[in-house]
Amino acid sequence: PIMQRLLELDLGDDIVFRTKLDLACATREGDIAIVDVKSASMEFPEVLAPLSDQITAYNIAVLAHAESLGLQSVDKVGFIELIKKTIPKTARGEGPVIREPKLVNARDHSQMESYLQKVRWTAAAIVRQEFARDPRYAHNTPCSMCFAASACSGTGDVDGIDFAKAKVLPDALRSRLAA
Repeated sequence: PIMQRLLELDLGDDIVFRTKLDLACATREGDIAIVDVKSASMEFPEVLAPLSDQITAYNIAVLAHAESLGLQSVDKVGFIELIKKTIPKTARGEGPVIREPKLVNARDHSQMESYLQKVRWTAAAIVRQEFARDPRYAHNTPCSMCFAASACSGTGDVDGIDFAKAKVLPDALRSRLAA
């Protein structure tokens, strides 16, 4: 396993991308997995692993340093959750628990390029001293409430989605429907 490793990438234009990897390991099936360890009082929604920018950042950084880390690929990415719950005083209830890892396929080239473009846009906005308020990076993402989450979260599944509910389609969904 590789734990708590600071990884840096020079993206050019004076942009240095830094991330601190929680864990890279092999699964029981022999896949190389990048795992973010989360400690929370409730489980994360299933839609988070396929959409998480943090996991995408880890995936990019590990691939950029794969040779020096002794890795040839990354197969899976996701979370392991350490759920904080009060130890029950009676036989009823559940105390703290470690959940099975929630892993999905590693990011593909287009997902990583899209994220790197977002990083470059964000860096350019910072240089211009433009700071948009965006408090939605917690585990309770609005994506978990979206009627079309299955289409955006990597499965591409649009069966059974009632598009009449949509006021505006997210770009990720629009591109999937156009294909």
